[in-house]
Amino acid sequence: MSGEITAKITNNRVLKLFCDHGALLKNGHFCLTSGRHSSAYVNPDPILSEPEVLSELGFAMAQWIRDAKFIMPDTIVGPETGGAYLAQWTAWHLRSFASGNIHAVGLHKKGKKSFTISPALEQHVRGKRIFIVDDVLTSGRSIGLAADLCHKIGGEVLGAGCLLKRGEPRAPELGFYKPFFILSLAVFMLPDWRKKDCPLCKDGVPENTQYGHGAMRTQKNSR
Repeated sequence: MSGEITAKITNNRVLKLFCDHGALLKNGHFCLTSGRHSSAYVNPDPILSEPEVLSELGFAMAQWIRDAKFIMPDTIVGPETGGAYLAQWTAWHLRSFASGNIHAVGLHKKGKKSFTISPALEQHVRGKRIFIVDDVLTSGRSIGLAADLCHKIGGEVLGAGCLLKRGEPRAPELGFYKPFFILSLAVFMLPDWRKKDCPLCKDGVPENTQYGHGAMRTQKNSR
């Protein structure tokens, strides 16, 4: 059975946390990390630097996992960077609901198409039940790549969760696992386009150079 489930925390509460901390930017022209263009950008960094906020969101994620009908995971896995932060808080709160230890493992980027894991942490994935968490879901690519790595190590992926869903999970990397449960604490769908179809480009709206690929290009040119 596949599907998407909204957690108990309200959509408005999550969006308020993002807006209050400057994590949701609107009415601009952004090049996303996927290379697609959008009029809005979700920058979770301000959320990730606030322990109390991330703890609240991690608790909401843990609460949903506790009440889900699949068995309790052994390890919470999070892709770099936001997912790794969220994995720690989710595992911490989930321990209060479980009888045994639940570990948190952060994955590191390896180029653009894969993740890697510290050899010392593979023991918490191999032969273990895994739940993957990430900060923002645009296409689901990071979750798919994380699931693939866990599978190769020998872990069993139960499902995945994100703080905010801003796009449809359409990444081909998600094909590694079907059916695939994806929990979204909040949904805030934002339009995005291929560069050649971007109406903002056609209207000559300057591209933001502080976030996403715009920032990456600025850093590269400044070297």
